[in-house]
Amino acid sequence: MTSVRLIPRTVKNNTRPRMVRALLATLFLIFAIGAANSEAASANKTDNTKLKERIMHSRAFETVIWSVPLMNYTAMRNGYKKGAGVGYNDVVYHSKVQTWELEVPTGNNTTPYVIAYWTVKDGPVVVEIPRSTKDVALFGVMMDSWQRPVAEVGPAGADGGRGAKYLILPPNYQGVLPVGYLVLRQKTYEGYFLLRPVIADNSESNLKKAEQFVKQIKIYPLAKAENPPETKYVDGYRKRVHAIMDFDASYFDSLHEILQQEYIEEKDIAILGLAESIGIRKGVPFKPDATTRKVFDSAAKEAHQYLIKLFFDERGPMFYDDRQWCTLTFPGTVETKFGYTRPTLLIWIRGRRSTMGSLAALNASALLRSTS
Repeated sequence: MTSVRLIPRTVKNNTRPRMVRALLATLFLIFAIGAANSEAASANKTDNTKLKERIMHSRAFETVIWSVPLMNYTAMRNGYKKGAGVGYNDVVYHSKVQTWELEVPTGNNTTPYVIAYWTVKDGPVVVEIPRSTKDVALFGVMMDSWQRPVAEVGPAGADGGRGAKYLILPPNYQGVLPVGYLVLRQKTYEGYFLLRPVIADNSESNLKKAEQFVKQIKIYPLAKAENPPETKYVDGYRKRVHAIMDFDASYFDSLHEILQQEYIEEKDIAILGLAESIGIRKGVPFKPDATTRKVFDSAAKEAHQYLIKLFFDERGPMFYDDRQWCTLTFPGTVETKFGYTRPTLLIWIRGRRSTMGSLAALNASALLRSTS
């Protein structure tokens, strides 16, 4: 009997390769997910940064739209202080009609303007307006820092050209009112006037009469009425005064500055919450970093362009078919006596509260930049 030696057959084991392949696939999937998550996280971080900047830009834009009237006053006050050394209660006159050196809203080269500003933060202020003469009278309005009329002066005003002592009171003033004054209640701490001396022409003799007349205007605290300090008179002729708003990042520095000094009205509380979200807060230093300032610069410039467009789109009807004369009194102006407040709302025109001061500032700002 022949014996046969059986050689054991090698049994192929497929378990190990399958485990290796599964392990490699798992590792590949983990790496892929990790890479995807890393990329997504990076994208989300970028998107969040851009979102934050867009929100800041939007809020800065709206803050500019809201604050233009106040900033128009601030630009004039700071411009005269820096360029001509003018302080509170000083009176600016022009011995000759101003030249290009004076950058002021709606200024012209035919009127020797009279400018002054004051604050009632520490108590009432007296503004003495002289009686009109046959040669000189005044035309214009005292306004608060939000460009709202406080009182008209001169022949068309409360004194009827007879002259008067105007007593300007702070918000919520509860003190005793003295006799002999025309009493005015101002809604803000700061106020100003930009008046026109009405003279026959701009001859040297009439300009001299206007100067002498203006030097009878006096501004002083009521607390010193018995022995008022001398009013300082500043000749604005040929002074280099930049008194219009700059629509760049510095706009927000100036806004922060004036809000530290001004009375805050209830109507502005909501928008001040918006301003606070971009770092502008009463009683807190304003220190935006370089990235934020870049956003502010862009927002201010875009707001400026929007407001210029709005000015031309929303202005009143033309008086003539062949000329560009129109009214600047937008809807709500006359009805609310420039207050723009109704029982249920604060009037806005497509997002901008309309005031004569803001219109003047925008028009002048656009013109100066287009010709410079």
